[in-house]
Amino acid sequence: ELARLPVDLPVRDDWPATLQRLVRISRRSCALSSPLPREAEADPPSRWLFAQTPRVRNMNLKKAHEVAALAPLVAQTARRCGATAVVDLGSGLGYLGAVLAFHHSLHVVGLEMLPANVAAARRRALEIRARMRQEEAKVSGGARE
Repeated sequence: ELARLPVDLPVRDDWPATLQRLVRISRRSCALSSPLPREAEADPPSRWLFAQTPRVRNMNLKKAHEVAALAPLVAQTARRCGATAVVDLGSGLGYLGAVLAFHHSLHVVGLEMLPANVAAARRRALEIRARMRQEEAKVSGGARE
């Protein structure tokens, strides 16, 4: 869906100069000038990214669907541009950032205005990381036996 957005809209004169500059630089750096083909996921994301995590607010079904659809597109766009990091503006509780970081191996900087969301996103990321490490330890431990 992101690939179908118009990338050639004019930069408006009534926009702040800094926004005009950002848009122009972004377009030169890596504009989506052609649609991205849908890539098949090699491995599905860890179940812990979408599972109900204790002690934190979790994704509802609509948000899980949105993140599952958007994360591969963002990751593919980043790879296409040669980027290893992304900025998630208005990152909320960090759902998208967690999938981009833990599943797609991107460095994610989440910018969120509400301190409660930042704290919840950190708690959730730490919980997911711990669960994924436990899962990896079980798998690698079982391979050694």
